[in-house]
Amino acid sequence: VLWTGNGCATPTIELRDVQKDVLVFKLGTLGDVVRSKNGAIAAFALPTPAFGRDPTQPPTNVSVAVLDVHTAKMQWTGWSSHPQPPRLVISPNGKHLYARSASADGVDVKFAAIRTDNLSQKPVIGGAQQLDRATWSQGGKLLYVLSNGAVYRISTGMSVATHVDVPGSPELMDVTDAGDLLVLGEATAPQFYVVDLVASDKVVSLHLSAL
Repeated sequence: VLWTGNGCATPTIELRDVQKDVLVFKLGTLGDVVRSKNGAIAAFALPTPAFGRDPTQPPTNVSVAVLDVHTAKMQWTGWSSHPQPPRLVISPNGKHLYARSASADGVDVKFAAIRTDNLSQKPVIGGAQQLDRATWSQGGKLLYVLSNGAVYRISTGMSVATHVDVPGSPELMDVTDAGDLLVLGEATAPQFYVVDLVASDKVVSLHLSAL
């Protein structure tokens, strides 16, 4: 069983064997913990441990860690020298992780795709600089990202963000329960956009008016 103190002043992750009523470990994290839909993998940021660091890599203050909930095996990789933890998005099957962070002045941006089995990183290219909102398509094959009011599509496990031509500057995003439609909206205007995920991302604009 995994317990996370998301939203707390000092968030923690705790793994406990409920059958034996034994605490496997408890660890402080930086920011929230994300967990795959199948429950097998958890990911989080933490201060870079002093032990186990690869001496051939530049020193970092923040690392990204991945925990296999079933085996209690944890591994981590250096992420950034800046103290700001990255925002994390994990695929439903737990095999892929996307992380994004920036320096305090917003200049040094890092957005990367990470494999959870070996923690290899690939920079995300294609124009997406933010990870304002993110949601997965049905089956977790595609990740849709809102970045500064623009929509991008990333094939799961890949590192290329393809722009989806949606008018306006949507700030809200979700996928229908059937997983076939991506619904976007503008926070300050009654304007919504529906992206048909089955029909090659065909976009329909909807303007709501008062009756």
